[in-house]
Amino acid sequence: MGQELIDTGQKPGLSSIESADLAAARRRIAELETELAIARRSTELLKSVAA
Repeated sequence: MGQELIDTGQKPGLSSIESADLAAARRRIAELETELAIARRSTELLKSVAA
């Protein structure tokens, strides 16, 4: 009931679509942070092997 009021503009807050988009964005950010950590670790390992 509460979310329906938000979705119809009768109550302030994030709509269902906005909420789903935000959740998807947060998941993607987490994935990218993991990929970045892996890339950084790989770079560290390669630097130590090359040294």
